Amino acid sequence: MITVNQILKGKQGKVITVKPEDTLYKALKVLADNNIGALVVFEGEKVAGIFFRNGVLSGMQFLIKSC
Repeated sequence: MITVNQILKGKQGKVITVKPEDTLYKALKVLADNNIGALVVFEGEKVAGIFFRNGVLSGMQFLIKSC
């Protein structure tokens, strides 16, 4: 089974991150600029979460259906 460490090694040290206080616009721009689907959210030196493009799209779909 492949490990997270193996995946990160394949990225050659380039893990794209945002901070919890960053705006939704900034996070989406970083995703688009880097042609990726997820960002690691760091608070200081700790991982606070993962931000997924699909999560935003699902939220938007829910809002549109509610209108």
